[in-house]
Amino acid sequence: MFVHPLSPYLAFAVICFSAGAFSEELPPRGVLANEEAAVKVAESILVGVYGEKVLQQKPFRAKLDGEFWIIEGTLHCLKGSICKGGVATIELNKRDSQVRKVTHGK
Repeated sequence: MFVHPLSPYLAFAVICFSAGAFSEELPPRGVLANEEAAVKVAESILVGVYGEKVLQQKPFRAKLDGEFWIIEGTLHCLKGSICKGGVATIELNKRDSQVRKVTHGK
């Protein structure tokens, strides 16, 4: 059984937030202060939702839209072929990393 390397950290964050350990002491720039942090958290959540296969959509790209990071996978197609399928998309709150939406295109 594969355990994603970030799983222990994500579990710790969930426990701390639910216990109120971080109450109002969030970093001024937010928990997800940069693209790299947003992508790492998104990957961990997406593996939990869709399984390891979702990692075939790397690289994941993140863009900041107001207070939310929108992270999308990459659809890999052979050159000259018609692409079928979609990619995973997740929206995370920059301030506290809460998930706003998780979807997967077809």
